[in-house]
Amino acid sequence: MEYFQFKKFKVKNVASAMKLGTDSVLLGAWTPVHGSERRILDVGTGTGVVALMIAQRVPSLDGVRIDAIDIDLPSVEEASHNFGISPWSGALRAIHTPLQELVAEPYDLIVSNPPYSIKWAGDDNPLLINDPRFSPAGVLAPASKGDMAFIMHSLSWLANNGAAAIVC
Repeated sequence: MEYFQFKKFKVKNVASAMKLGTDSVLLGAWTPVHGSERRILDVGTGTGVVALMIAQRVPSLDGVRIDAIDIDLPSVEEASHNFGISPWSGALRAIHTPLQELVAEPYDLIVSNPPYSIKWAGDDNPLLINDPRFSPAGVLAPASKGDMAFIMHSLSWLANNGAAAIVC
């Protein structure tokens, strides 16, 4: 099936490294959206379905920007296509970048359904404790826990009064 049809939008599901799945649809439906969020980040967007579902649920997209990042170029291209054919294309932006290289202001809402596969030096590298992404926690995730480091890094982009919904 080339496209998966939702009530108000459709998602092309061919080139993305991570195919559309139940977990993404549930995350998009379950994530609390209050309408006060102005900056939203989807980490590991794949097809862009979570970002699209969030956009659909924001009462007004005036002044709202939803950034959707992924390290897989075909995924970013497919997400960009899906955003472009949606009713919310003006608020959605697909970006080809790893989370570790993201340069942005803090986000009011962060969502992520990532495949955890990052290499992580963790507590084997004592210099990382001074990294502003991890220092607020006061402790580093062990080298064997790249997924925990990924979550900590994701949360470093969260605004002080922001919220996050991450599949673990």
